Amino acid sequence: MLEQHDLEAIEKHGISEEDAAYQLDLFRNPPPYAALDRACLPNDGIRVLDDKEKSDAILHFNYAAAGNRFQKFVPASGAASRMFQSLLWFLHRDETETREEIEQGAASRKEHYPNLLAFMNGIAEFAFAGDLDKALAGELPRLADQFDYKTILGALLNPDALNYAELPKGVIPFHRYDGEARTPIEEHMQEALVHANNADNTCHIHFTVSPAHLPLFEEITERAQNRFRSQHVTFETSFSVQKPETDTIAVDAKNALFRNEDGTPLFRPGGHGALIENLNDMHGDLVFIKNIDNVSPLQLTPQYIEWKRFLAGHLVKLQERVFHYVTQLSGGIENTFLLDEALEFMKSDLSVVPPALENDGAKRRFLLEKLQRPIRVCGMVRSEGNPGGGPFWVTESDGSQSIQIVETAQIDPDDDAQQAVLASATHFNPVDLVCGVRDYLGHPFQLRNYIDPNAVFISRKSKDGRELKALERPGLWNGAMANWNTVFVEVPAETFSPVKKVVDLLSDVHQNQP
Repeated sequence: MLEQHDLEAIEKHGISEEDAAYQLDLFRNPPPYAALDRACLPNDGIRVLDDKEKSDAILHFNYAAAGNRFQKFVPASGAASRMFQSLLWFLHRDETETREEIEQGAASRKEHYPNLLAFMNGIAEFAFAGDLDKALAGELPRLADQFDYKTILGALLNPDALNYAELPKGVIPFHRYDGEARTPIEEHMQEALVHANNADNTCHIHFTVSPAHLPLFEEITERAQNRFRSQHVTFETSFSVQKPETDTIAVDAKNALFRNEDGTPLFRPGGHGALIENLNDMHGDLVFIKNIDNVSPLQLTPQYIEWKRFLAGHLVKLQERVFHYVTQLSGGIENTFLLDEALEFMKSDLSVVPPALENDGAKRRFLLEKLQRPIRVCGMVRSEGNPGGGPFWVTESDGSQSIQIVETAQIDPDDDAQQAVLASATHFNPVDLVCGVRDYLGHPFQLRNYIDPNAVFISRKSKDGRELKALERPGLWNGAMANWNTVFVEVPAETFSPVKKVVDLLSDVHQNQP
């Protein structure tokens, strides 16, 4: 039961009483798990583009670029603490171990040990090595030779030093070119310079940031803009923060409102799914979305760009057909041939299996309802032990089937049949997608209307030594886009080079080695 002072605090935070009550009900009555039918496979939910489709995609991409339709959206507000998790573990331990002890731990695959050893052995190869050496007054080579990892990690991670663990990933140097270090922000701008550059030589890129780090993002993007100015491109760079009203309430083990020590309700960030509001506020047209930590060094950019253009061009081609059918059906044209053709298009190109439809009127209503939605084309990479949600055929409540990106947490862990479907997946989601967010009249869709509100994540956390249950809103590319029209396209593994751990920066890809 919410008291009056709770309602006042919730309203002050921007959350409606109705939304708060809905959140509480989700804790008490968790939504059902996703109903997986089967994993998406090549030519069964995952499209494998042939040479003709690639050529057509390039033509459609060029046509859209000539219309100045492209923008780029980069979620970039998360802190880098997970990237440095192993190093933080060693920094905060009381014990200090010798090189030999660390090597022995790494050889026996003890948790964290291989990461520290790789970090220390490759320390001079990091793009941030110069900044770290300055923070250590030029003593980095000597300290590394002595294997004094405590001093080095303190300079890298402590708040009174470089404080990398608390910074966003986007501002940490990832790559180095002839002594010049570049951050993921700059690398995303470099990529956008080619694949999101419009005919008017403007490049629109939007970063979601935390309020505390906005000045740092502005400084880095301004520096990059100055460097790219010689290429006669104008960057239209914009930023937004996660809205407070997308935060969620928390509950205790008995599903009662979790309170801070002063008695006020605890509010927690709603997860990356809350960024659907930021995407909605862009009022974009064709929008590339990619995670901040998935960037390629300059020499690999051409391959990335080629596949960006394939995905975007394929989207434009599909969108043209969608708009054609919606225009015809909205104008009252509903001959049986047109209806059957549109239904076949939905099955073969949009991977939507309709429910039983009794007559032409039911077909028309179904088509108009399903076609008048945002559309996205998502790259899918063959699994090689990489994390990320997977592509699956899902049975909807009306009996239809659609393809969705489903996270492991959305699948019943106690259902052997569902777990078998999960185990059969061959591809994963690298978060590399292109979105069409305007309708056939050119009006922006209201993206919040296409969220599956039940596709939430409930997890157990703790605060001040007390257990709590936290609620994450439907993930940005999961439940937040569940009711979009969706197409999966197989893309090469080489287009996916994320940095989840700091030692990933030592891979050949990120060391600028072909």
